[in-house]
Amino acid sequence: MGATRAGIAIALILVGSAMPLAAEESAAPPDEPGRLALEAQAALGLLGVFEAPSSLGLALDARALPWLSFNVAASLAGADGWSGTQYAALARAHQSDTRGGWGWGFAAGLAVGHYGWREFSFGESDVFKEWDRAYLAVAEVSLEKAYRSGFRLRWRLGLGSVMNRDDFTCPSEDSCPDDGGTSFATVGLALGYDLVPSS
Repeated sequence: MGATRAGIAIALILVGSAMPLAAEESAAPPDEPGRLALEAQAALGLLGVFEAPSSLGLALDARALPWLSFNVAASLAGADGWSGTQYAALARAHQSDTRGGWGWGFAAGLAVGHYGWREFSFGESDVFKEWDRAYLAVAEVSLEKAYRSGFRLRWRLGLGSVMNRDDFTCPSEDSCPDDGGTSFATVGLALGYDLVPSS
């Protein structure tokens, strides 16, 4: 299940990266990206010191200023399949305020919802922790571009931490250490399209 889930997330990331290039048009673009965009988001948990489940979701990104937007998202996530829902709200500062160029971005905010963590192992690991309702502090850095066709592409590297660390459940107390699973890292992609133009 984990390999299948990771494969789907990787495939979505690769396909999403190619879509804006295929839709690029020669018409003169507006000076700025639109005020409101709908995004499809895919993220893959990084293994090693930090471990996290993969996720798939949708988001709305509303631009308040040329360099500031607010992003609200709902996603499916879980360590053993997409078994739970998370909701997130982030403030995003970004440099890419014109179409056609690459720019950096930074976001920080909060998320709430289901969260599960399984210890990385080359065999089957029995160390599994699950939060029915986890409160997460999240942040990300990104490389992003707004295309003339109205598409937006954002590569993301995220970090997060569980704030209610003691509210987890385990299938077995003998295989559930207190530490581990409360910090995580993800790499992912957000593919958006402008719903409301800038003017």
